[in-house]
Amino acid sequence: MKKFSVIFLLYSILLGFLVGITAGAYLILVNFLINLVWKTVPNVFNISTIYYPLIICGLGGILIGLLQRKNGNYPRMMVEVIGEYKQTGKIKYTNEIRKNFFHAIPVLTLGASVGPEAALSGILGGLVNWVGDRLRLTLERREELVNMGIGAILSTVFYAPFAGIGKAFDEPTRDFRIKGRKIFVYAVTILSGVVGFYLINHVLPHESSFGIHFRRSINWTWQGFA
Repeated sequence: MKKFSVIFLLYSILLGFLVGITAGAYLILVNFLINLVWKTVPNVFNISTIYYPLIICGLGGILIGLLQRKNGNYPRMMVEVIGEYKQTGKIKYTNEIRKNFFHAIPVLTLGASVGPEAALSGILGGLVNWVGDRLRLTLERREELVNMGIGAILSTVFYAPFAGIGKAFDEPTRDFRIKGRKIFVYAVTILSGVVGFYLINHVLPHESSFGIHFRRSINWTWQGFA
């Protein structure tokens, strides 16, 4: 039993690391394509017309419309993905990961005013379920592993570790020893996800298009808190 628990912990660490690596690589790819379309191409071809954004967004809208007409309303919103998980205990991945990925890329690249977290939740959620289904675990352990993977996704996407650890407190158990073990495994899984995310960003550094950026020197005054 103890050996199985160690193996399960290692599975959790690897799954969290995989989530972090995938999320980081996805955001780097999106950032690269955004810079390519909106900075590199206009600079290389000396495009200065004010109609460039109108042309790109127009063509992007047509492309996205054709894709949605063929495959449906993708990428799925985070509320849909989390809602499906709460209802069914899993997130579909057969053909879903591919659709979410290839629909999200043009949406994010060609000027849509949306964030990457919706597509990431569908892509990573499906990936977590795919991994869970292929590990030789009991049904209870498989569901627990997927649950921790969802926590790692929330933490990595929103840079908020407690968003994932907090899921352990939602478990309907009064045994504090069990809850304590779950919180520990959650924390380790989430930490490995954050490490994977920052590792891929360190290996492939880039200026992130997503997030809040502050000036290095900020003059704080008491009036700002009023």
